[in-house]
Amino acid sequence: MTRFVIGATDPVMLAVFRFGLGFLILLPVALRLRSRWPRGRDWLGVAALGAMFYGVFFVVYGLIGLEIALDLFGARQGSAFKRFLDTLTLPVLGPFRGLMHDPALGAVQFMFSYVVAMVVYALLHCALNGLLRLFARRKVSL
Repeated sequence: MTRFVIGATDPVMLAVFRFGLGFLILLPVALRLRSRWPRGRDWLGVAALGAMFYGVFFVVYGLIGLEIALDLFGARQGSAFKRFLDTLTLPVLGPFRGLMHDPALGAVQFMFSYVVAMVVYALLHCALNGLLRLFARRKVSL
């Protein structure tokens, strides 16, 4: 459904629509199954996990993709935006810099190291998601 409105909607509104619709669909199911709601301080952990899975990982993917694209198109390393982006991505890309041979042709460079970083973070995302599903799985009778 979102593919029909993606061209005419800003990203924040699209995210609110998608996750709001998901919430409205899952809320009656959770109420019908009498699922246990988080209590007290558990809400903070639930909110943090939600932000991590639906926010942080996708921001990291976007930043890594932007780094790959800028290096691929030969962005000047001395520009203010490139320096800002390099500083911003240092915590997530720092361990991967120089890991692989990153071929260059003039100013254009393909960052295999960053592609490896993207794959590693995607695998970590999937592993954490699977681990949470493993802990969340329990028998429910209707």
